[in-house]
Amino acid sequence: MRHQPFYFTLMGVGLWLAGALPSHASTIVPTPGYAPGIGYEWGVAMSGTDSAIYQGSVGAKSWNEPTNPPDAKGWTHTSDWTAIELTDAATLTVTLARQSGVPFTLPNGTVVIEGDLLTPALSLYAGWETTGPETHTFNPTGNISWASELTYLAHEANPLSLTSITRTFELAAGRYSLVYGGNPSDPTVTGFHGYQATLSTVPLPAAVWLFGSGVTGLAAWARRRTSTIA
Repeated sequence: MRHQPFYFTLMGVGLWLAGALPSHASTIVPTPGYAPGIGYEWGVAMSGTDSAIYQGSVGAKSWNEPTNPPDAKGWTHTSDWTAIELTDAATLTVTLARQSGVPFTLPNGTVVIEGDLLTPALSLYAGWETTGPETHTFNPTGNISWASELTYLAHEANPLSLTSITRTFELAAGRYSLVYGGNPSDPTVTGFHGYQATLSTVPLPAAVWLFGSGVTGLAAWARRRTSTIA
């Protein structure tokens, strides 16, 4: 992976969610160090009523490099990976937005400001990859050949080239991996560009989880203690 994130924020939202408790601040850990697997940039622990906001930067084509093979479109070392720990079954909402003014510290200590032309895209996997070792590329739309501990769940490619995307997932308690990257429609966009990620959870009612996820989802949960309703 490229770098240790320069900036992060712990955020507790004092708004009442319909039918739920107030949201609280989650625990955010930059570069949690789950080596020798994926070099996660972030570790986020969340309950069913949490929120998290943090910023970083990724490569312009880090989620989809047009010249890469179909099952290896993403660049592992220029995308950003978040290891999520959900302590409760929850509806997880993820918003990934272009962000200007994101700082980055060079090895010599110089601080530069990253670009602001990101076309955001993201993928979600069940599990954490802690064995690896990672390679330079990954599959953003399916299982990753070298990541045996991850199971692909969903992605948002952002085909309309929006500056902000939002996806909602209904998830069991467990471990998940989110990867953020860039998918520009303009191939001339290069370099690194800033993002802001906003994550929030709402408790998933037991009835929804037991009866709405279906037999397949329950079977997957029994095997991995984690699954999704995309």
